[in-house]
Amino acid sequence: MSFITRIPIFKKDLALFGYEIKGYYEGSFMSCLEGCLNSIGLDVLSKEKILFLNVPSEIFEFDNLRDMIPPKRAVFIVNPSQISNKEVFKNLKNQGIMLCANISSTLELDNVKEFDYIKICASNFQGDWTQIPELFKGGKLLVEVGEKDIFNKAVNSGFNLFEGDFFIQPEIIARKELSPQKAVILSILQDVRQKDFDFSKIEEKIKRDPYLTIKLLKFINSAFFSFKTSINSIRQALVILGQQEFVRWLTLVILGKLNEGKPEEIVYRASERARFMELTANYVGLYERSQEAFLVGLFSLAPAMTDISMEEFVKEIPVTEDVRTSLLGRGIFTDLFNLRLAIENAKWLEMKKIAEGLGINPNKIEIIIYESIKWAHDFLLYIDRS
Repeated sequence: MSFITRIPIFKKDLALFGYEIKGYYEGSFMSCLEGCLNSIGLDVLSKEKILFLNVPSEIFEFDNLRDMIPPKRAVFIVNPSQISNKEVFKNLKNQGIMLCANISSTLELDNVKEFDYIKICASNFQGDWTQIPELFKGGKLLVEVGEKDIFNKAVNSGFNLFEGDFFIQPEIIARKELSPQKAVILSILQDVRQKDFDFSKIEEKIKRDPYLTIKLLKFINSAFFSFKTSINSIRQALVILGQQEFVRWLTLVILGKLNEGKPEEIVYRASERARFMELTANYVGLYERSQEAFLVGLFSLAPAMTDISMEEFVKEIPVTEDVRTSLLGRGIFTDLFNLRLAIENAKWLEMKKIAEGLGINPNKIEIIIYESIKWAHDFLLYIDRS
């Protein structure tokens, strides 16, 4: 049994550089990594970027690490004391392994000059962490920051790479309103969620929006469906998708519009949350309400996308009262959401406690984590291409 979470690593322009992988595993690290790669594949796990792996000392005994994962695709995060033996360090470098030293004070800098990366956490670093770029002239510098003002401070100090929840911190703007186009798309979402779903009404609204028309027809004709003949009409696309799948597609398109000008990783995280909550709902007696759980996960990062408070945002969206109250932190889907947050924050004991309270088998959670990553990757890939 093993669980993983991906933490995005950004360049200073907020382009994605890679992911740090944190995990909990019973057994060996190598079996956990192998199981993960067999489940979803290296390209999906990494989005074809670099993976930063927190590794235990015992894997340094292997001479075939490069057979597990290509050296140029992974960086091993270690405490410098783990490989103080120069022969071990030399063996890793001879295999082409890139190494990142996780340090907590400036006193460790003299021992990590030959590392490819240095990682620090701004909140618990002993000393003035902003001086690191001046003191260290070796590899690239990765800093963990939680707030946007600390991120800006790190950029100005000369750091290269950044991780932490700073990218989902909203900048709430008083009385900010959604743009007219975003409001129109939300009105379509309101129409399709009605019990008396009217294809003709929806078709006419979509036809008046060139953006939605193009996105829908490209998506329905993408490799995600692989139809033998092309679909050329809005009505045909709506009938094929059906109400539930159309709502899912439209909601993700809405998120893309809401997130304009922000890191796309926000949409990926929201999508993984949505799929995770949808699947876990099936195991806690909420099978018939799994689509509502999906929407809670999907809209959970709306403030980061829109810079509108959640209290204001829920007034704009056509959702049930249970979805609305759950987004505000006090609804029937709140425990599912907290389970997802515990995984994202690598709080494994808290995750186990919540799962036990919900009555979910941890083995199911492992499968759902991988499925959520893969679904978000595949679904958003085809939406982006459409």
